[in-house]
Amino acid sequence: MIIQDARVELPTGQLDIWVAVAAHVSPYQQEQAYQDLLSVQENEMFKALRYPEHRFDYLMGRALLRSVLGSYTGRKPEDLQFERNDFGKPELSNVDDAPRFNLSLTDGVAILAVHADADIGADIEYHGHGRSMLEVADQYFSALEIADLKTLPSTDQKRGFFRYWTLKESLVKAKGEGMSVPLDSFSFRATKEAGASVHKAKLVNAPAHFIDDASQWDFRFFELGLDYTAAVSVSRPLHRICVRESIPLVGAMEVDSTEALFSNHHQDALSAAFC
Repeated sequence: MIIQDARVELPTGQLDIWVAVAAHVSPYQQEQAYQDLLSVQENEMFKALRYPEHRFDYLMGRALLRSVLGSYTGRKPEDLQFERNDFGKPELSNVDDAPRFNLSLTDGVAILAVHADADIGADIEYHGHGRSMLEVADQYFSALEIADLKTLPSTDQKRGFFRYWTLKESLVKAKGEGMSVPLDSFSFRATKEAGASVHKAKLVNAPAHFIDDASQWDFRFFELGLDYTAAVSVSRPLHRICVRESIPLVGAMEVDSTEALFSNHHQDALSAAFC
């Protein structure tokens, strides 16, 4: 367990993935404390959101970002300042040798991927909509990926779709160039590994100008419970991945199985850790 305000080290070659789940965070009633961390611009964005669940998710995501980066840098979360590149990718602007990071937020879950010095992108998606995955894939996926999806049983096609979708989005975010490269112009191969929680993927083709040496990149995907899929793209090989669930401003604990994140056993362990 990691206690709030404890300094966290980030060894070379390690990727840290932090997860915050709204259903697990809300009982701690930290909303006002989270809002107190926001910058003026963040607070304006928060107030512009209409729906309570969107407002809470936004607060949780910003609190996760600020509290985690504060634990690496030794800075107070509210003192961190961010700037964006020309394509909107954020970076810390007031910390020397700041870690690289990428935040992704979907319905009720936020993930934050952090690496010491590599380009990094993260994406998480919620499965809860009724569109045919193959119809969407026809618009955005390569012929290789579509063919792979069609080999899956119909019950597995939604999960297969989101593995490819999150991998593609994470790579685009890692490159930090916006949607300047069409999603169907590069292809992944994503197959689950027995006994693993975080699975490796392979970039099998891409435009020459898009990525210099795919063999030096590390691509991973994982599932959180039954309804969420996430992926990360990192520009250097990874030696270790550490997944933690965070209750921002309260504490964090390591996650052994991302697929069991919503299980009763995991929730009992989380409650016991912070009681």
